[in-house]
Amino acid sequence: MRAAQSSVEITEGEIVPDLADLVKDSTDRDWLSRNIERDQVNAEKVIDILMHKADWRWYNSFKSTRTLKFRVPLNNGKVSNWNFTLALSKNTAGKRQLRLER
Repeated sequence: MRAAQSSVEITEGEIVPDLADLVKDSTDRDWLSRNIERDQVNAEKVIDILMHKADWRWYNSFKSTRTLKFRVPLNNGKVSNWNFTLALSKNTAGKRQLRLER
């Protein structure tokens, strides 16, 4: 099964995108749909958390891309490895925007 798209953008002040569009595996897609309520997620905090997990720090703010690697435990007892490229920028309104690319 192919994923619907290969990247999403998270923008401050907006609802977070559906990450299921980036996932190929049906078990992973099922886990996302049951465990994340997008309308209750704070986009600013998501950007901060993902940047921190990808080892972005204040002293290396000149870098605009990083790789995020993390392991996700699934309900069937397996662990799935997810790798994303993160690119930080600002949109036309000047808000922080984080692009996640599979």
